[in-house]
Amino acid sequence: MTDQQLAVILDAYREMLATALRKARKHGSFESLAGDVEKIATNLNRAQIVLSGENIHYSG
Repeated sequence: MTDQQLAVILDAYREMLATALRKARKHGSFESLAGDVEKIATNLNRAQIVLSGENIHYSG
């Protein structure tokens, strides 16, 4: 995986976090934000496991 590909993936997760925060602010529900952030963190952990393996690939 190239640095550029990794940057694209990280930018997508940054946008997911920003969207979750906007949604929470709009609805005044930070409990939903916590759930969204937990889901995103889980996906990042999965991606990290894939990236740290011998066969580096991203499936997401």
